[in-house]
Amino acid sequence: MNNIEGLMKELSSKRIDFAASTYAFLERFDKDVSSINIEDIVPNDELTFFNERLQHYREIYKKIERHKNTAPCRERGITADLRQRTSPVRPASGQKQSALR
Repeated sequence: MNNIEGLMKELSSKRIDFAASTYAFLERFDKDVSSINIEDIVPNDELTFFNERLQHYREIYKKIERHKNTAPCRERGITADLRQRTSPVRPASGQKQSALR
């Protein structure tokens, strides 16, 4: 196997691992995963690896406590519409004012 083949295999493994992590995370927080088509993301020869990683991440995410305020801001009635802000944000006393606003 040359360097390019090795690199491609490593990148593919990372992509599949990330997909498994994302899928398990969405499941843990009761997000809809029915629209995710695993066959579009994972090649058939990598499904075993995907399922192993999915099980691994499910075990990790089981340990994360779901707090009552983990619902998205929209569901809790919190909005972040910055256009409604009437006064500029001022730095705390003793801090320099940022050039970015």
